[in-house]
Amino acid sequence: FGIGSVQFDNIDLYSQIVGENLETWFGNVGLVSLSDYYRANTNVEECGNFNLNNAYYETCKLTNYMRPVKNMWTISRNAAYSYIVLYVENNGRIYNSGTGEGEFDVYPAMYLKSGIKLSGSGTEGNPYLIN
Repeated sequence: FGIGSVQFDNIDLYSQIVGENLETWFGNVGLVSLSDYYRANTNVEECGNFNLNNAYYETCKLTNYMRPVKNMWTISRNAAYSYIVLYVENNGRIYNSGTGEGEFDVYPAMYLKSGIKLSGSGTEGNPYLIN
């Protein structure tokens, strides 16, 4: 997982990803990064980086398949203050917060190795199985 810091008001997703990947954590389950959230959006033109996402947050929330129902923690931290974590508010905007503030949801992310096989349809009666 890329856990490097993020410039809070960045305008360049590529640079953000590079910054996140400067530090890594080798776990199997973590939280989504801020760049994961941006890449889950089908509207890259209006929602592809921090400034765009916050300018068009109402649209971006509707076009992002990862849109949170409640506020959502990310694994990303602010470049200026290492104790400040970035989160996605339920309205789609990105904010800073200390980790002890507020009740937020967590959306786990899993690291899957290449070559895995999935079976099942993803329904309650026939869930995905990782082989």
